[in-house]
Amino acid sequence: MVETLAMFGLKNLLKLRLSRAKRWKNIPSERPWFDQPNALMLLQHRRKAESLSDSEFEALRNWVEYGYIVLRDIVPVKDVDGMMADLDNIWTTTTPIPNLKIDGLRIKPEDPPGVDHSRLVEIDAPAREKHRRESQWRIHEFVSHSESALRIFQNAVLSRWCQLILGRKADPSYSINFTFGSEQSLHQDTAVFAVSPMNHIVGAWLACEDIDVDSGPLVYYPGSHREKLFARFDN
Repeated sequence: MVETLAMFGLKNLLKLRLSRAKRWKNIPSERPWFDQPNALMLLQHRRKAESLSDSEFEALRNWVEYGYIVLRDIVPVKDVDGMMADLDNIWTTTTPIPNLKIDGLRIKPEDPPGVDHSRLVEIDAPAREKHRRESQWRIHEFVSHSESALRIFQNAVLSRWCQLILGRKADPSYSINFTFGSEQSLHQDTAVFAVSPMNHIVGAWLACEDIDVDSGPLVYYPGSHREKLFARFDN
């Protein structure tokens, strides 16, 4: 399954290379409205103040109670198809794409993971296709190389929903494309997407082909956003 993931949130997305002396702000009053004990009451106030539609209200209530919402027909199919064509081109073209790196890919078993596209195009087409089908490759910030991916990244309707969820302006901050999931056990992503104050972030997951239970779909436990933060994620 080919997928894309975009992150929307505050612009002060922290670099993971910060000194360990740098601690996150974890002040309960600074957490987003949906993390507050009176979140449903705050949502009722927002319903009146912002003239939320019934569908918007129910979606936001689902976010408060379960930690996710499902949106349909937000991204035009032509943009998905265009992005998929651009992804296909990475593996079939013989022209190097400047500044493009395929993470998680090894040309030789002894290589460190991660290959510049200029090296990928040097190998023959069957070998490239084999790597494509068998490697757990990742492409970060493909929006810099694909106009279709950029349109998805900047999709106005998706951005508006992220702003509704956060209750404030939200800017797209990060994207990643991949075919195979990480196959990690269930986990918290908080250590990877470090935002201060905490939890001012929305992940937008887009399946680029049909999903079934055997195709490696995204797994999420409704309500798990209420679990305590793993203690070692305090930095």
